[in-house]
Amino acid sequence: MFEVFTHGITFLNLLSLAAFFTTVGLFFCGIPICRQIWKRRDTKEISGAPFLMGVLGGCCWMTYGYLKNDHTVLVVTGCQVILYTSYTIFYWLMSKDKLWITLKVATVLTLCTALILSVKFFGMKVFHPLGIVCMTLNIADFAAPLAGLRVIVD
Repeated sequence: MFEVFTHGITFLNLLSLAAFFTTVGLFFCGIPICRQIWKRRDTKEISGAPFLMGVLGGCCWMTYGYLKNDHTVLVVTGCQVILYTSYTIFYWLMSKDKLWITLKVATVLTLCTALILSVKFFGMKVFHPLGIVCMTLNIADFAAPLAGLRVIVD
């Protein structure tokens, strides 16, 4: 990704750099949601699903990048996990009903831990199934904001 600065400019290096900045830029989409929560002083009618799916999807892709030894994936998903964890903590702090969000956070942490342990114990055997899980979570991650439509429809 940052090889453009050390190994010269190639199309792949420029593409990796562009993908890095656009993807990390996309992860800042949680800021307007957090601002809305801050103004309301409550998370009522705002779903925490996008934040939780961002953490889970980021952990999944990070372990995939680790197995593949892909530094671009590791850096991008590292940024994702940090940002979405920050959003989740903010959501938890601002939530008045802490029981449900705490249970959901605990579930995500359990899944992330199971994911990391599966890589630790099974190594490359989980590479292809992990790729399928990553793609499934990617779809769920993009669909997570639709959870807010429930409020609009009601």
